[in-house]
Order: sequence, then structure tokens, then C-alpha cells
Amino acid sequence: MTERRSLQVLGLGFLLAAIAAMVVGHDGGRVVGLDDPGFARLAYGAAVVLVVFALVMVGGAAFRRHLRAATIWFGIGFLLVVGYGLRTDISDAGNRLLGVLLPGRAVEVGDSVVVSRRSGHPFVIDARVNGTDIDMLLDTGASATTLTAQDARAVGIKTGELRYDEIVLTANGPSQVASVRLDAIEIGSIRLENVQAYVTTPGALETSLLGMNALERLSSIQLSADEVVLNP
Repeated sequence: MTERRSLQVLGLGFLLAAIAAMVVGHDGGRVVGLDDPGFARLAYGAAVVLVVFALVMVGGAAFRRHLRAATIWFGIGFLLVVGYGLRTDISDAGNRLLGVLLPGRAVEVGDSVVVSRRSGHPFVIDARVNGTDIDMLLDTGASATTLTAQDARAVGIKTGELRYDEIVLTANGPSQVASVRLDAIEIGSIRLENVQAYVTTPGALETSLLGMNALERLSSIQLSADEVVLNP
């Protein structure tokens, strides 16, 4: 085997070993018993050893050629290790970008769910109620979660059988509503089960409301000009 071929085999072996360690030995943020920074230092050290070995093994006219090959392998290995160590940050950044491009869509950033605001509009969230996707206005001023008649029918509620025997104040004034119980409201990875809600009469409400009786189940809500952060 030529010296150049040997170097290529060593470099490929280093990359395969790093990949195998990450895939097989990964356990709850640890790789072969090391945390991510520890594994990164180990891989970096192995790459440096590889380069030093290459310098010792070769010399003369072949020096530049082999040094270039070793540097390429080192660069590939370094990018692999850095990418693996920053995988969570990269994923969070990608999700945040997705949320900005698709306002209203709930995206996961760490342990939180983030929803970007639609330009010139209140916080309208893409929610799932009883397994059906609907738009809901996040309204911290509303004490109760309230569905429009159209959304109520969409999520499987038989509005014709409801008793509209309560009155609540909406943006359009007093409205008769019926009390119902929702199986679940899902916002991204957040799932709220057995939620008490109201259903309005047709035309009384333009957009369903996600009220405080649901929001208060969360550990915290962080509102800013451009986004809302929901913490389960």
C-alpha cells in the first residue's frame, strides 16, 4: 500500500469511527461515555494525531501533497464534530426560521413552543382541536376559550343540539353561548386535555379564541412584538 493510500485509509477510518461512535454510542447526550464537548475534544485530538502521523510518515517531494490530503481529512472531521456538537442549536435556529416564514405556525425551540406574529395581525395560532386544525386567536383578555359555530362543527360538535343559555361579552358585544368540553387542544408539541370552552351562535365571533382557562395551564407565556413563547 502506498503512503498516499495509507493516509487516505487512515482519514476514512477516523471519519467512520467518529460516525459509528455518535450513532451507536449516543446515550442521552453522551457519546461513548463522554458528553458532547468531551467527545468533540477527543475527535479533535485524534485528528491532530492523524496530521502529525502524516508529517512523520512522509517527506521530501511528497510532503505538500500528503499535507494537503491530511488537511482535507482534518477539515471534514472537524466540520462533522462541530455540526454534531451544535445539532440542537442548528435545529432550533432552523425551527425559528420556519416560524418566521410561516407566521402562526407553532414550532419547537428547545423545550418551548414559539409562534411568530402575522404582520399587522394579532397572534393567530395554528391550533388543533379534537384532531382538527383551526385558527385560534391567543387572547389573554378572554377568560374562557371560545369557538365559532363554524369551527365547533369542524371539530365534531353538534351545534344544533347545544343549549345557548349563557351570555358572554365578545368584541361584537354580548353573545349567547353554549358550554362544551373539548377533548384536547394541541399547539405544536403542547397538548391540553379536557378543556372547558364555549360555542357562540353563528356570526357572533370571527375567529375562535384561546382564552386564559387554557393558557393558565402553561408554566409561562412570553409575549413580544413579533412572537409568543409558550412554555409547557
